[in-house]
Amino acid sequence: LQAFLHAVRNLIVTHHTGPRIDPDVGHTRMARGGCCALPAGSTAQRIRGAGRGRRRRPRGGAVGQEGLTVIEGGVVVRSCVAPSLASYLNPLAMVRSLLRSRELIWQLAMREVAERYRASKLGLLWSALTPLLMLAVYTFAFAIVFKARWGDDPGESRAEFALAMFCGLLLFNLFAEVVNRAPGMVVGRPNYVKRAVFPLETLVVAGLISSMVNMLIGYGVWLIGWVLLTGALPHATALWFPLVLVPVCLATLGVGWFLASLGVFLRDVGHAVQVAVSMLFFLTPIFYSLQRVPQPYRRLLELNPLTHALEDVRRVLMWGQPPDWGWWAFSTAIGLILAVLGYAFFMKSRRAFADVL
Repeated sequence: LQAFLHAVRNLIVTHHTGPRIDPDVGHTRMARGGCCALPAGSTAQRIRGAGRGRRRRPRGGAVGQEGLTVIEGGVVVRSCVAPSLASYLNPLAMVRSLLRSRELIWQLAMREVAERYRASKLGLLWSALTPLLMLAVYTFAFAIVFKARWGDDPGESRAEFALAMFCGLLLFNLFAEVVNRAPGMVVGRPNYVKRAVFPLETLVVAGLISSMVNMLIGYGVWLIGWVLLTGALPHATALWFPLVLVPVCLATLGVGWFLASLGVFLRDVGHAVQVAVSMLFFLTPIFYSLQRVPQPYRRLLELNPLTHALEDVRRVLMWGQPPDWGWWAFSTAIGLILAVLGYAFFMKSRRAFADVL
């Protein structure tokens, strides 16, 4: 509450003395920490209100300027007046905001991929080796020790079980990796919060893209294993694979934005998220088919957007079937709602980040 009240007092911020370009992030940085900063090369219209020319010093000690608003492409990018929560609940406005920063998002994502394997001898090969090693352990535990089967066919081979499990494991790792890192995405970059007016919402998107690079490498390994173990080429329905990823990416962004914001104010969120992801790991049909779950419990698992995404991935890649369009539409709607709510919560609470950090 103290941080929120302090942020409200500082809504009238320092009058800038001229922008300069930060070569590291490609965004405009104010020489004195002013309130207006836009991507390098963008066109902005600064509209000063009736209070032009009048200055007063807020209690925080900064020289303020009233009624200063920055508009780009008809959308308010930065304003001294706090936008309402409803203004962030527009999916089109969210998409336009992210598209304006698409070059920055790509640079941040590629930087994360490069830093993850910097000074590593194998480099990106770890993206393929890590899930393969986990696959070997899980296949031994479930297929050999527990005698688990994916379907009801008694002649089902262990290779089929491993391929079905690998499909779900890669997609779940995409969600789990972003969600586990989300509480520390803003906390771990205080310089972006304090010294530059930086589009912090891009950090979660960049994290998702870097995780997708690892996932796509893993699915490339899966395709090689499919060809070697079955002797057949992938089904034509594999072209539906990018569409199947849409609800997962939307849900991941929404949860990631919410946790990234919440992690600034509550540092215990990171520990709670790790426990929750571990529980979700076994409550998602990764090691078992949804049809083998008893009917009363199956209804509960179907509320999980990841459940239908995992089932659709196996349909398009393994069984040669199109996605279940009814459940795909339901999962996409749930993912879109999570993304919009998470984005609105993040954008509304970001004004207090600097006071907390």
